[in-house]
Order: sequence, then C-alpha cells, then structure tokens
Amino acid sequence: MKRPGPPKTKADLDSQETYELIKKIQQLDKDCDEQIFLRGKLLEQFEHWCKGMSTLKKAHYVDHNEAIQKACEAFDKAVLRFNPDGEAKLSTFASTCINNAILDLDRKEKKYVENEQSSVVSTNNEENEEELDLIDKQAATSLNPEEELDEKLQYNMLIKELHKYFTPKEVEIISRKNAKETTAKLAEEYEMATSEIDKLWRKFNSLRDKIRKNLGK
Repeated sequence: MKRPGPPKTKADLDSQETYELIKKIQQLDKDCDEQIFLRGKLLEQFEHWCKGMSTLKKAHYVDHNEAIQKACEAFDKAVLRFNPDGEAKLSTFASTCINNAILDLDRKEKKYVENEQSSVVSTNNEENEEELDLIDKQAATSLNPEEELDEKLQYNMLIKELHKYFTPKEVEIISRKNAKETTAKLAEEYEMATSEIDKLWRKFNSLRDKIRKNLGK
C-alpha cells in the first residue's frame, strides 16, 4: 500500500504543476465526473493547508469543524475562479477567499445568536410551546385524563431537557425537522452537512425515548 507523502505546502500551491492541473480542471465541463474527481484530488492534496488557513482569530462564533468545512469549500470555489495566467498567486487568492467565507459565516452565526438571545428574553413559556409543537395535538384529544396528564408531563420535561442539552439553534432545527421539513432543506439553510442534521435528530429522539421510559410509557 502506497504511503501518503508529506503535506503539501504554500510553495506547492503556487507551483507550475498545480497551475497546470487547475487549467485542466477549468477546461472541463463544470461538475462533470472527471472535473469533480480532479477537484477532489486537488483538495485532498491541500487539505492540510486549508485546515491551517481555517484558524482565524477574528472568528468567534464558528466552531473548529465548521471553519475547516467552510475553508475546504472556499478553496474548491477558488480553484474554479483563479486565473493561472494572471499575476496573483493561488495561495494569496485562495487564502483571501477562505478568510472571507469564514468571516461571512461568523457574521451570520453572530447575528443568529444575538437574535436568539433577544428572543429568549421576550418569549414566555406558552410561546415556546407553540413554536416547538412537539406533541401531536390531534392524538392528545383522544386520551383519557390520566393519559393526557402523562403527555403533558412528557411535554414539559422535553422542553426543559431540550434547552438543557441543545443550543437555541439546534432547538430551532429540531422543531422544523419535527414539522416535517426535509433534512436536505435544513442542511442547505443552516449550512450544515446532512449527516449533522441526522445526528442531531437521532440525539433528540434518544432524549424523547428516555423521557417516555422514565414516565413508564
């Protein structure tokens, strides 16, 4: 089995070999199989460099994994937009694209957090219950008084645990997922991987099952 070579450096990024590969990528039809393969190969070679570029002191609201993912996405877009025959170096162009992409995401996350904090202050428990809508009201109408009490206990415990174990952003995603919005739509809107949405949903279901079990359901 061939061992991977040392990580590619800034010098490798600005090499003639890399520029020739970029020219080939740009000449191919966008998103054709060969172009996707070559873009993936190039990103794999410089993934270590992208990870290093993803660490920004100015970004305070983007976590490490999100920053790496955004850096890799920005690098891939930079490859398609870069002019190999121009005066600018790829390392300079790509690093600028990565910085801008992460800072833009950081601004969005900051705005989201500030809006959520403001909303929490002004929102009462009744409004929280309407927003989350985690209990099927139609099913609840057919319950006898004892069963209905258990459902209310379940519901109140669930709301309390949600805000204990999930961030405001995650609670919003769970609420929308519970309202039958698709994983793909949520992933695109919140700029997350579909696997992250699915993991969050599984965590929520595990919590709900745990509460039901504790109540003897």
